[in-house]
Amino acid sequence: MILRKVVKYAFTSIPVDDRIRGDKNVQTMVEAYHAYINDGLAGLGMTLDSPVSRTGFALELSSLAESSLGDLAADALRTAATNISLAGGGEAYDFSVVASGVIRDNLYPGSSGLITFADIYNVLPLGISPDTAQPLPGYPLMSLYVTAPDLRNICEAALTLAPAIGSDYYLNFSGLKVEFNPGYAPYFQGVRRVYRYPADDFACENDAALELIIDLDAPYAASGLYRCVVDLYALQMMGAVTSQGLEIIPRDQSGVPINPEAYMDYRIDAGSDPGIQELKEWQALLQYLGGSFPSIGDGIPEDVYGAGGTALGRVATVF
Repeated sequence: MILRKVVKYAFTSIPVDDRIRGDKNVQTMVEAYHAYINDGLAGLGMTLDSPVSRTGFALELSSLAESSLGDLAADALRTAATNISLAGGGEAYDFSVVASGVIRDNLYPGSSGLITFADIYNVLPLGISPDTAQPLPGYPLMSLYVTAPDLRNICEAALTLAPAIGSDYYLNFSGLKVEFNPGYAPYFQGVRRVYRYPADDFACENDAALELIIDLDAPYAASGLYRCVVDLYALQMMGAVTSQGLEIIPRDQSGVPINPEAYMDYRIDAGSDPGIQELKEWQALLQYLGGSFPSIGDGIPEDVYGAGGTALGRVATVF
């Protein structure tokens, strides 16, 4: 038997972009899938390439840190859920939570600045409902309440626990401003104070109107309830956080703990037809961008969601 080995080699990187003609067979397959998906989107009045919003700057997710994209996603959930609730005579949501693990792509201006339906879906594409009658993919959004101690534990999980167990567990907030002292983190006491933004300040810009709701250095009410919107994944993740020593008990409007077997009873209903029309996570982002920053306008404002923008700064390090 003759043995041979590689004695010399060279690699050349070949850029793959619009200048490279696609393989005919693969391109035919891709176009067929696109046509199939576009048929499914017809009920939404969309195609994969439909322009929804625009941006002149990159919105990216950061690892284990607040980011423009994480804030944007969280703002979208709180806005969409609150709009549905108020339209039905309900109350606003105090805060929202989006785990970094479900944010799968960034938003870039590209050559046109347009953000299409496909771009938005790719940001929050994960999940499927346990309810097989639901026609759309994606995690459903859930309505729940937590006490002040549990709210503080949610914030602590994002800033203390996530670095130990993985960046996917970092939590992005809307509606809250958190003061964090890393020196107390080893004792799960890093979150010192939590403030709440006004219900109608969806981008969390008005720090002058902040309300202090938790101060670890002073007594605070433990009996009040705060309304939260999360996806099903984050709701289920609360049990895992509790097992790590940070108790989080999801509750109903009356403060009664929710049995995990009954989680699906707390889905947000996005429609008026009989039954439940689940509000999907990607739909919240679609509605927020299309409603607040449409493609026919100036798009996402950089002075709000760009570097140093007014929407950032929700997590402040203190000593």
